[in-house]
Amino acid sequence: MFEASDGEEAVAFCQNEKPDVVLLDIVMPKKDGIEALKEIKVIKEDTYIVMASSVGTQSNLIKALKAGANTFLQKPVSPEAVIETIEQLIKERGEG
Repeated sequence: MFEASDGEEAVAFCQNEKPDVVLLDIVMPKKDGIEALKEIKVIKEDTYIVMASSVGTQSNLIKALKAGANTFLQKPVSPEAVIETIEQLIKERGEG
């Protein structure tokens, strides 16, 4: 598991490590979550992206989904919600 301090760091990590699942906040320094999401999808198209935001407006949700997010969680996000989301991914991909 890796935690980035900003959007640029998140993209750089994904460039090097190519993770299967990424959780992104919409509001991040240097590069916002929507822009980071777009770049991560170019790096590895099948990366499962979970967007999270405390500013969960309808327009942010639509932007995230149009950019390729798989799902959206409203902050504060509980550990149980993250686990449930990843379990759903495993079911969808037929890995569990």
